[in-house]
Amino acid sequence: MLTRDEALLASLDPADREVFASIAVHQDEAGWTAFRDHVLPGIRAHHREDAAALLKAYMLTQTPEARFGTHAGPHLLVTGRQDHLVGRRDQWELLEHYPRMTYAAVDGAGHNVHLDRPAIVQGLSGDWLDSLTADVSR
Repeated sequence: MLTRDEALLASLDPADREVFASIAVHQDEAGWTAFRDHVLPGIRAHHREDAAALLKAYMLTQTPEARFGTHAGPHLLVTGRQDHLVGRRDQWELLEHYPRMTYAAVDGAGHNVHLDRPAIVQGLSGDWLDSLTADVSR
């Protein structure tokens, strides 16, 4: 966690506070607003029994990289430097399978890197989309 507003956290519904505090690296007003508007609706709406069934079979028996090898097209992988759920190191080994991958571990961002650092993610995504267009026209 990078920022924490105790007064804000105390003002939240306990269930919302628990899930927000377990994921967010910016536990402040801006972090809460982004989380409330973009993450919390999905958490509240998901079907818990289906999610439990998916979790039982979460890991693939074979990774796409092991099955298909490398792919030479443009790719983008953006991860938060402070992501404690997935982590940036686990993603690093994917680079050998995608020789044209842009890899960014964004500082100041956790699991919701797109909410924590939206301008960086938008810039990287725009650049990647431009590279797809350029790749097609070659």
